[in-house]
Amino acid sequence: DPATGEVLALANLATDPATGGVGNSTKNTAVTDNYEPGSVNKVITLAAALEEGLVQPDTKVTVPDHLQVSDHVFSDHDPHPTEDYSVTRILTESSNIGTITLGQRVGAKRLEELLRSFGFGARTELDLPGESRGLLSSSDDWYPTDLASISFGQGIAVTPVQLGAR
Repeated sequence: DPATGEVLALANLATDPATGGVGNSTKNTAVTDNYEPGSVNKVITLAAALEEGLVQPDTKVTVPDHLQVSDHVFSDHDPHPTEDYSVTRILTESSNIGTITLGQRVGAKRLEELLRSFGFGARTELDLPGESRGLLSSSDDWYPTDLASISFGQGIAVTPVQLGAR
């Protein structure tokens, strides 16, 4: 229920490899399986930068085509010249580099705190058997490139229900 967040129904189907038939699954993949949230996580990073008062939707950020962080070079999906993007444009164009830049402004410790406040790294209150906490390590243990990759949704993992509940 979008108004309350209450889960009204939850079903998992599986295909029988022998017959090709579809039926109920004994594995509740909605709460057991983890995946990287990818670009969905950009919204959280942008929200963190807004919440911290570091930017406004029209704030301009210089966004190059690629960015070296420690020993890794990150890039946007489509090549482009260095340009000033508004925070709104960073989101609408799903810019990895723009999001990394905002994540760096927020900082690792604060980004981790905000991810945890969204429930990442913790089980939901559904109390279903086998539910995963997802994967979110302490920012104290992050490698130099982790802030960058986590800013745009790589290097962490969530369950479908965890992401949907937020």
